Amino acid sequence: MPAEHNNLSLARQQPNAVHLSKATRQVVPAFLQKLFEMVNDPSNADLIRWSDAGDSFFVLDHERFARQVLGRWFKHQNFSSFVRQLNMYGFHKIPHLQQGVLRSDQEAEFWNFEHPNFHRGQPDLLCLIQRKKQAPQSTDLPADPDAAASAPANPSSSSSQPSNDPSLSSSPATTLGNGQVLDIHSIINGITAIKRHQTTISAELNQLKRSNQLLWQESLAARQRHQKHQDTINRILKFLAGVFG
Repeated sequence: MPAEHNNLSLARQQPNAVHLSKATRQVVPAFLQKLFEMVNDPSNADLIRWSDAGDSFFVLDHERFARQVLGRWFKHQNFSSFVRQLNMYGFHKIPHLQQGVLRSDQEAEFWNFEHPNFHRGQPDLLCLIQRKKQAPQSTDLPADPDAAASAPANPSSSSSQPSNDPSLSSSPATTLGNGQVLDIHSIINGITAIKRHQTTISAELNQLKRSNQLLWQESLAARQRHQKHQDTINRILKFLAGVFG
């Protein structure tokens, strides 16, 4: 039996439905919120569920998934649109050995997706998932191909002019040694989202602290009332013992 089938059988044990906290909902896009809750919903486990390790999720029988699950969470039943949204947020499909081979009619193809910040039981990581930015279209190329042919061939004349396009100047990027492009704005946005998340959590913790202080004060007052009642009962018992003793 292929290892992928073992992963699917091990992943059948799903946790109870997970509800995101108020702090998480304030900084996480709606698509990621719905995706996380959808994967954690045990009623969907026959069509979408976590892997055994909890670092990826499976979509089983994507046609049934689109008909029976997508419509309940999103405003469409289009699996291709769902996959495009996953790609826009940096999810990757994990290839498996049995994909692409012939199957019986009863055996549906499964899809496996992963993201380094999409893990079971860790909703706080969702704020680190950033939507990919579309590459800005070049404004130097003319729409008319004849105009392109008659354009001057000197690239330095156009490149030496400063660009006034804000979309180009607002997306600084650094190329790493391995050829990967590091988007500074994505990092800044991620840090800002984490700070907002931490601020909201601190506010909730302060509110819990105030609530605990009120509960402690009420408990202390109840203990004092109980002590007064006990003292009164003891005095009554002593009085009765003196009268009838």
